[in-house]
Amino acid sequence: MDVHPRSVVAWLTIAGVVVIVAVHAFWTPLLRLLHVTENQAAHLDSTLTAFVVLVVINLVFHFNSIQAESTVSTVKAAAEALSSRLTPPENVITSLSSDRFYSRLLESLQAARHRVNLCCFSEKPPSGSPTPGKRLVFELLPQLWRQHHGIRHRMVVRLTADTADWIRTLALAAEGSPNVSIGILRIPQGELNPLSIQILDHTLVFIDHLATRSPGEPRDLELHSATLAPVFDDHYMRLWDTVPKLVSHGVVDRSTLDAL
Repeated sequence: MDVHPRSVVAWLTIAGVVVIVAVHAFWTPLLRLLHVTENQAAHLDSTLTAFVVLVVINLVFHFNSIQAESTVSTVKAAAEALSSRLTPPENVITSLSSDRFYSRLLESLQAARHRVNLCCFSEKPPSGSPTPGKRLVFELLPQLWRQHHGIRHRMVVRLTADTADWIRTLALAAEGSPNVSIGILRIPQGELNPLSIQILDHTLVFIDHLATRSPGEPRDLELHSATLAPVFDDHYMRLWDTVPKLVSHGVVDRSTLDAL
């Protein structure tokens, strides 16, 4: 049976008081029996009382320490349990509709800390998209470049007759921002687009337009994984190394710009 430390402390205190009372009750007869003088008796009396009090105080302090250690252990265990609940799992995959995809992408872009690698392989400029979230993301992108100048941004955009003007505007918006680089991808008519992935901070991956779906239905994926994100990052960097650079660290390649 477990005994609570507070109960032990209470019983020790009562026992100490009983000892002191008992000693005083038999003290005088004992001193007479031993032929102790009055001065010696007074000295022994005060010494014994002090000794008993110190023993009781020491025991009380000892059990209070045990109680404090028990409380600390309980709090520590609760904190560790809470921390385990708040720590996200290693790999989390979420399916998203097109609207939700761009709202989550924008939230993540605003919260990025280190690096952002983006793709845009649409044949039309974002301004013509029927998805409001997509229009908003690309409208705010130059602003994010300037506000988050400590974050490295790469972007691969598909060049078509319809996107050329938008790409020119994008390049000029990136000019002078050393944290921004833009590459151009030309995809022959009829060929499939590469996998369109957006990678943020080596842990978060968005994969868009995996299939054609009606508005509101799952179409895209969001992946949280410090283990798998670098795999997608390698795929992105292989693509990045093959495309011509329109903007490199905020410097616009004028010959490439004029050839658009």
